[in-house]
Order: sequence, then structure tokens, then C-alpha cells
Amino acid sequence: MDTNQAKNVVNKFDLQNMNRGRIMQLVYKNPGITRAQISSYTGLTGAAISKITNKLIELDLLKSVGRVSGKMGRKAEGLEVNVSEFNVLAIKLSRRELRIGIFSLSSELISQKVIDISKLKPDTELVELISSKILEYVNSDKKIAAVGVAVPGPFDNEANKIIGLTDLDSFSEVNLSGLLELDIDVPVYLIHDANSGVMAEWLTSEDLYAENKTIAYYLVGDGVGAGIISDGKMLLGKNGTAAEVGHISINFDGEKCRCGNYGCLELYCSSLQFVRKAEQLLHKFPNSALNFIKNFKAQDIFENAAKGDDLCVSLAKEVAEYMGYGVVNLVNAYAPDEIIIGDVMSNGGDLVLDKIRSVVSERAFNGNEEHVIIRYADKSVDRILLGAASVAIDNLLRNTHLLSQIINN
Repeated sequence: MDTNQAKNVVNKFDLQNMNRGRIMQLVYKNPGITRAQISSYTGLTGAAISKITNKLIELDLLKSVGRVSGKMGRKAEGLEVNVSEFNVLAIKLSRRELRIGIFSLSSELISQKVIDISKLKPDTELVELISSKILEYVNSDKKIAAVGVAVPGPFDNEANKIIGLTDLDSFSEVNLSGLLELDIDVPVYLIHDANSGVMAEWLTSEDLYAENKTIAYYLVGDGVGAGIISDGKMLLGKNGTAAEVGHISINFDGEKCRCGNYGCLELYCSSLQFVRKAEQLLHKFPNSALNFIKNFKAQDIFENAAKGDDLCVSLAKEVAEYMGYGVVNLVNAYAPDEIIIGDVMSNGGDLVLDKIRSVVSERAFNGNEEHVIIRYADKSVDRILLGAASVAIDNLLRNTHLLSQIINN
């Protein structure tokens, strides 16, 4: 076989896997979808869809759900992903805790556990703890088909290390490569927490055409960042650090950030700064409820803002203004169809969300702000933990050869 023939074989194999993976994702997100609907959505011919789906059924990756209503009300065979027997392990690493969850391949949370890590050394003890937990869960539960780990950022996905966290020097240069080298029979995937959030929103969306849209997940918690998926692809940049909106300067003469920049957005609207500002102003508001709460948190401020506490209302409006600046940057830079605000600072209720929308209306490019949906993330399940599960599930769906091996092993 000459070089050109070899390339053609490889390209054909890659295209076949890509089409299989795309169809697996589409069926996963739309259980009961018919072959005609798949053909209409993907642009592939009916004959090609039949060939691919029949092969996926043969591999036990898809199964029929019987006759369903198709085009023009005609009955046609519906399909769904055959994943009921397997689970994924999801791990969310944050500054103070390690959250571990087991999810079904249909994204349902089965169980979860939270471990306090505030006293562990990130570069040694913490990495050892995560490794031991992965080994413990995978070796004791043969239904686990993959592992997803969401980590705070900025996160370099080429070197597999956390570059550094504002206010937390101990997390600087924490290398997680060892998690990918564990002696287990299932794959491990690392993902930045903001990217994890957008993955959860995208994979669990019931919108058939979500793949053709641009979705932004705006993570505002101890840190600030964003994850972007456009046309079904995640925006990562050279080393996975794209969309670090928390380190966009909104005040050139502001305080110096740990990243080296000045006046970073994160210094104005993170939950850490939110609480710090409240502590600084508390003496001016002797009647504020915060005076009677030991070690109050962002949630306490929001709850008392809803009750009309003057200090808390003022703080909530101010932080919403700054959060709005971040949304404006997302709107102007990416023109997304939807921006989902998640993590601690998404607990501000209508007071905060209305202010954010007002800022966007005033400051975003004309036209862009009119079509974008701005909302809070669903809080029924931790979105970052779900995102860690989602990245594992998504990789399994796209790697049909691996998934077939797992199912038929």
C-alpha cells in the first residue's frame, strides 16, 4: 500500500469514527430520535445513517425503542443509546473540598461524597488523595466505565497542571499528570471547572439544535472564569486557558492580581472579594444581620439582601454590576446564544440577575444583547460535578470503539 492509499484508509477510518461519535451524541441527547431525523440534522444520506446506526446496534451501543412519530406524523423506529448498565466517576476539586459523585451514563446522580481538603498540601497530599479515591472507586465498582476530574483554573491542559489560583499560592503549579497514569482499565479525563460547567449544560440540553449554538458558562465563585462551546466544539485555545474572563482588566489602575495583571474582574466579583468587602464595611452598618453571623459567607449576604438588609442590598447590587461587566465581555467577544451563570455567586436571585441584564443592555454591542439568554445554572445537581461526569460520558460516546469494548467485555 502506497502512502496515499494509507492516508485514505486512515482518513476513512477517522471519518467513520467521527460520524459514529456524532450520531451517538445526537441520539444520547435526543432519545427516541428516528433515522430520518438524524439524516435531516446531520446532512448525511438516509443510506449512510442506516448503515452507521445498524452497525452501532450490532455493537450494542444503540437500541430500538419501538415505533415513534416521525416526519409528517408517520411512524418510524426510534433509537436510544444503550448505556443503562454503566456509570462514570466524577470528581470536582475546589479550594476547600473534594466532591466525588457516581453518575449513570444518562447523567443521573447515583451517589456523592464530600471530603474536606483545606488542610492538605495540594502538590503532594491532595494529588495522592485523588489518586487513591479513583483507585478505590474503580477497583470496587466494575460498572464504572470512565473517570472525569474537574479542576480549578487557570488549568494548562497540555502540561496537566493548575497554573495558580488567586489568594491561594499553595495551588500554584500543581501537576495532575499522575492521575492519567494510574494502573486502571478505564480512561481518566481532566477538565477545567468552567469548561466542565459548559459541558454539563451542552450535553444535558434538550435542544435538538444546541450543537449549532454558542453557549457560555460563566463561573463566578472563589474564582471567575468561563467555558465556551460553539457549534458543538469547546473553545480551548493553545493550552486550554481560553476564556479566562476573570483575568480581563476592568480597572487599569486597580489592585495587582496574582496573575500579574491589574484590576482583574476576579478581584471585584469573586465570592472571596464579596465577603471581604462586607467585612470592611460592616462597622458602618451596626444593625446589619451580618454582625450576628460568625464567619458569614456569600450565601448569607444574598439571603439578607433578599430581606432588605441595607448593607447586603448595597453589596449585592455592586457585585452584580461587576458580574455584568464580565457578561458584557462574553457577549461582545463570543456573541453567544446563551450565558449560564453558575457557582456561589449565582445565588443572588432576581436582585442580582436583573442588574446583570441591565448592565448588558446598557453596555453590550447593539443587537448582540437582544438575542442572548442570560440565566442562572440549574442547582438541583452541582453543575461542575455533573460536568466532570459529562466530559467522561462525551468521550465515551465519541470513542465508539472503546465504549463497545467496555460494554462487550
